Amino acid sequence: MSPTASTTRRYFGTDGVRGVVGETLTDELVERIGRAATIWAGRGRVVVGRDTRGSGPALEAALARGIADAGGTALLAGVLPTPAVALLAQD
Repeated sequence: MSPTASTTRRYFGTDGVRGVVGETLTDELVERIGRAATIWAGRGRVVVGRDTRGSGPALEAALARGIADAGGTALLAGVLPTPAVALLAQD
């Protein structure tokens, strides 16, 4: 099944990936997002930022696995505001 606009809006907001951890936002989905982002970036470097919620480290690890699986390099920036991630990604 290919994603539709409503599916895309369900997971992606203006400040990043959205969902209920363990329900709609699973490790499997986050790994798939990591693989897709890496392919989109040309299998290069992908900047990963997160917030302070308790689920952050596990989601960061799942994203990094997906990035590595697709042949990319995850640049783990740690806890940062979204604009800082965007700024780092420009480099």
